[in-house]
Amino acid sequence: GLLSEDPERGDVARALPAVCARSPTPADDVRRLLQAGGLGYADAVRDLLRDGAMRAALQVFMMAKGEEAFPVEEFPVDVTLSILRLLAATDQVQAAVAHIKDLARRGRLDASAASDHFHACMRGVLLRGSAGALKAAQTIVDIMEQAGAPRTGETLALLIDACALA
Repeated sequence: GLLSEDPERGDVARALPAVCARSPTPADDVRRLLQAGGLGYADAVRDLLRDGAMRAALQVFMMAKGEEAFPVEEFPVDVTLSILRLLAATDQVQAAVAHIKDLARRGRLDASAASDHFHACMRGVLLRGSAGALKAAQTIVDIMEQAGAPRTGETLALLIDACALA
């Protein structure tokens, strides 16, 4: 076993990256580890982000997202934003956008928090500076409108930056 009889939260966070590194990700092992440490998905993701285990954080997050009863409300905005920035930075902007759509659809985002999420996504898109940045930024703005998130000066500034890259 990876853990002693009575694992501490820190032990779980240290053991997770190694488990997540196996391919394909052994979801059952990850679940067992979390249960052993009494950790929810959000706690685990936060610990992994704090420890700089970005890949494992993303994997645990995506696992959580795949669960029937995805505990969106357990994921505080700071954790969600970190994940969105990670997704955007690792060229998974569509995944980030899909996640936001999902949150908005479930009514889990208040409008101003949603704007912050979208802006984080757009910044991630623009940082990569790819030719697809404008399209991605426009897609994000479309979703903002669907989600009822207000456009602000920042939204427009980011769109202008996206146009400059195009």
